[in-house]
Amino acid sequence: MAAQHPQRLGNLKGYDPEQRAEYNIVSTAFPLVIATAGFMHTGAQITRRIKQRYLEAVLRQHLVTFDATGTGEILSRLNADSNSTQDALSSKPSLTISTMGTLVATIIAMVRYSAHSLTESSAVTSIVESLTSLNVGKYRQCIGLVNQDLTLYN
Repeated sequence: MAAQHPQRLGNLKGYDPEQRAEYNIVSTAFPLVIATAGFMHTGAQITRRIKQRYLEAVLRQHLVTFDATGTGEILSRLNADSNSTQDALSSKPSLTISTMGTLVATIIAMVRYSAHSLTESSAVTSIVESLTSLNVGKYRQCIGLVNQDLTLYN
């Protein structure tokens, strides 16, 4: 008789499904933390280099440029641009990886525990629909105010 794989046997001595769930949580969370920290560090480094090169390019400009535009305005634009660049390089990819990890974990949980997944999916659907209707109501109210303001100016 061939030896069976231990994970395929349902009643193994010492097999604890809750311990396996803890291992799954750790194995999912650890790469997400590493990826997030890596993107944060990389984004900060790239943004620092962009700031340095941007400032070097600004200092190479003719002096007439600074007559029309103040130094404070140039530096505030540099700061705003570098903040948006750092946000795009560090926060967005890490958020995307985190969301994809959550999606994969959700799909695995739904396949693994299919008896409960239909009940939970209907509850999640109703929650999403109610939150969406609240946001749509806010947008309709804002659009109504904008239309009202536009009619006042016409």
